[in-house]
Amino acid sequence: MDKLLELGRSKDPKDRETGAELLLSLLQSSTGPLSSSDVESLVSTCLDLLNDPSNLNASLGALQCLASAAVLSPDHLKLHFDGVLPAIVECLGDDKKPLRDAARGLLLTFMEVSSPIIIVDRVWPIARVDNRSRVHEEFTRIVTSAIIAFTSTEFMKAILPPVCPSGLFRNN
Repeated sequence: MDKLLELGRSKDPKDRETGAELLLSLLQSSTGPLSSSDVESLVSTCLDLLNDPSNLNASLGALQCLASAAVLSPDHLKLHFDGVLPAIVECLGDDKKPLRDAARGLLLTFMEVSSPIIIVDRVWPIARVDNRSRVHEEFTRIVTSAIIAFTSTEFMKAILPPVCPSGLFRNN
């Protein structure tokens, strides 16, 4: 894994893209959980890849790698949510639809392995201060998808009061 992480950190855009693809293949074929240090290194590399907006495939690979890591080692990845969420929100505002779709999918994966309430509570403050209307639109899509996917009473009680005027919804 270390060699693939190094490849993902390369200065060469082709190497970065190849590194992301190979990391994703490795993660998808993995059957056991990742170690804490592997997750930390993976998150660092993925953040580097996401900070290169000119390389769509590398950024897509980074989002997909984070989704795979979330499924393999949710407890280790949860420790890095605060570090990766701003980069994911940045992807929600990107001009490229595949990157926005992948970012939305990753946030839904995070909701599955963690809690929809936790993810919405952490993403909303970041998305709210972003001036791009696309980020607000994508956040609305995420919340809509979450309401459909996670129809638990707890989630509904947490989401609806801030969205609905005070007289329409009572949190009993």
